[in-house]
Amino acid sequence: MSLRQGLCGKYPDLVISLLNALLPTYEKLWDMVSVERTFCNSGWRKGVAERKAEGLARGLRIAALNMKKQGMDNATIANCTSLDIRIVDSLKSLLFSLHL
Repeated sequence: MSLRQGLCGKYPDLVISLLNALLPTYEKLWDMVSVERTFCNSGWRKGVAERKAEGLARGLRIAALNMKKQGMDNATIANCTSLDIRIVDSLKSLLFSLHL
């Protein structure tokens, strides 16, 4: 006979009262773990989304720089890349500073 069976058999009221006393603490612990997991996961997702947006913006600027190197006008570049015309204009100074 195991200890658990022995305790439950001899002192069922004691076992039930102990379980009832410990249950709220156990539930509170797992609530905290769940909240922590949620925060970690949401932070991770937010970081991934931010990196994707940064990568897309960088890719569009690189594409615009390449179009500018090929001699395309700013309005066409802005139309093709959906970048603001002011951003495309500012790439001119970057192009000359990098000597591309």
